[in-house]
Amino acid sequence: MVSNKLPELGLRDLVYFYFILVSNAVDLILPYSLSMMQKELLLLYVGDIIVTGSNSRQIGEVAQKLGHEFAMKGLGSLSYFLGIEVSYFPRGIHLNKSKYANDLFRKVDMTNVKIVHTPLAQKHGLQEAAGKAVDPSAYKSIVERLQYLTLTRADITHVVNLASQFMQNPNSMHLQEVKRILRYVKGTINHRLRIISQSSFRLHGFSNADWTRCTVTRRYTTGYGIYLGANCVSWSSRKQNIVVRSSAEA
Repeated sequence: MVSNKLPELGLRDLVYFYFILVSNAVDLILPYSLSMMQKELLLLYVGDIIVTGSNSRQIGEVAQKLGHEFAMKGLGSLSYFLGIEVSYFPRGIHLNKSKYANDLFRKVDMTNVKIVHTPLAQKHGLQEAAGKAVDPSAYKSIVERLQYLTLTRADITHVVNLASQFMQNPNSMHLQEVKRILRYVKGTINHRLRIISQSSFRLHGFSNADWTRCTVTRRYTTGYGIYLGANCVSWSSRKQNIVVRSSAEA
């Protein structure tokens, strides 16, 4: 394993991440730490590796040592990784998944559809929606692909979380909402996540909750966004498993 070889290669202080897909979640294992002044990062998923850091000379040395030990091919500057496209601008990078989204449109036969400007109607009533039953496996397949799309699209995180709540017993109204999400993504295909290189290390976040919005279970949904300086680095939307008595408690 790469993890066992790093100390032997003189890379004991290399910070590396293992990306392991388990039940649609990404586990991060960070076995080594390093000072913030000089650091190299190695991101590994199966046979794909990214090496980056704050010192180009040290990055080259890391890549060279790994190349001597493993059969590797350098592809130059990062442009594509796990379905995420990387483009550069003078102060940072943009991340998007337009190719992944277009592949999804072709898979569900929605390449030529009318776009919508919002992913969810204000008064959607999906919890009480009644309709004809649809194939759960087909519905689940689309929603799971949309979940992966939220890695660079925080704007659809809430509505995809809502759609995922009906995967066990979806009906035609739920499927119609999923198609609305796809139509929204179609119209915002070029939306990208911006990462600025020169930004502060100040960590701050925003959160909100909709108290008793679900009229069936009376459970609330929380959402948050975490920023490191000007960069949004984490976001989530999740329906809670308890019922609270007030909006303050939510």
